[in-house]
Amino acid sequence: MAHRAREFRERWGPPDFGGAPSAEEEHAVKVAESMLDQTRGELGPLDRKHRRAALMLLWRPHEGWGASFIERWLAWAARDWCRPTALRRIWRSYLLRFDEQAPTTHLLATWLAARANSLPDRVRAYSTKWRLFEPTIAAGLAAESVLTDGGFLTDLDQIAGRTAIQGTALMASVLEAAGRVLLVRAPSKSPVAQISALLGNPAGAMRQFDVPAPLLRRARGALAYGLTSWATSRGDPAAEDEVFGLLLAMMDDPRVARAAWDGVDPQTIGRVEAWLSRKTLETFFKIIDHLNTDRPDQWRERKAFWEGYLPRITKAWLLCGRDARHLARRFEVQHFGSLVGGGVRADHCSLMLEIGRVVVVETNHNASALFFDIGNQHRPSFYQTTAYDRPRMLDKCTERAPHRGSWEWRFKNLITDHA
Repeated sequence: MAHRAREFRERWGPPDFGGAPSAEEEHAVKVAESMLDQTRGELGPLDRKHRRAALMLLWRPHEGWGASFIERWLAWAARDWCRPTALRRIWRSYLLRFDEQAPTTHLLATWLAARANSLPDRVRAYSTKWRLFEPTIAAGLAAESVLTDGGFLTDLDQIAGRTAIQGTALMASVLEAAGRVLLVRAPSKSPVAQISALLGNPAGAMRQFDVPAPLLRRARGALAYGLTSWATSRGDPAAEDEVFGLLLAMMDDPRVARAAWDGVDPQTIGRVEAWLSRKTLETFFKIIDHLNTDRPDQWRERKAFWEGYLPRITKAWLLCGRDARHLARRFEVQHFGSLVGGGVRADHCSLMLEIGRVVVVETNHNASALFFDIGNQHRPSFYQTTAYDRPRMLDKCTERAPHRGSWEWRFKNLITDHA
């Protein structure tokens, strides 16, 4: 049995493909990095152990090492570290750190292609089928497969298991390419299930990548643009719900976590925020229905009135009392403000809207709507997840407008006058 296990490792490499390095391996990399800093990238003083560890440094930019450091390391590996297990280890490092725009990827691709016949049979076959040693083609080919038949992932399962690439540069590269593919060959079916299959668990996926920042920005930007363009082209609210729901799961709400959307163009973020404004409006009225604090007919009128302003609403935010907070979470709203202060009840809930240059706060319990014009220095800020003091808003608003008589006409005039 021990002989079989050793034979398997010699042929296929370690079973923990792409797993976290051991403490000993991490230490060896740190020592190698320190020594290379001292020698300005010269390998001479490094022993065999630390030269092997330097494989992990090929993708890290280091000033003073010289542009030829990678070539020197590859020349050493070609002479002294070219056993099947070493080639498998180098191939694995290449695969997991694959970035079509990285010079290291292109250098290693050429080096590995020249030694492909010495790779294990399945590794060589997989590399050939998916053209892994052609960096300008490989990511796009993988992305097309992910979005259609899933063959790239199925074949990867035979080599290492798709979990091996989660959070890696290869996954980021495939996501970037998927965004490009969606613009050129938009599938008739939703790509959300396929992207989710690649990610494994989309929740917080983009925050768990351990890749160079430029690659992560490119992946975010291309994928978000490709997905939103596909959803918009469908003209189907259900497609937008599916796509924007995936993006929020992957990267969080751009209104409160803008850094998580670094690399995404403003127009795409604007589309997502417009969708969020609509969903915030919908959720507010769902909460009001469940709280049952006012006559249903009154809220049907208010719902119809504010939905008429959706094309002009640029921001929307929920402010919740204690009971409303529970309902918001039940409706999968992750971020909202808390409504506090004297007179605020547990079942109070407010909707804050920006329409042009006017901020409006609508509240249940038949409360008056509060209007703040552009010149009001006390107008509440959007997207705070902390407390909003309702008595202060009542005191500082530009105008309080009750829902009596022809209130719709008065509200329209207030919005027009203050805008």
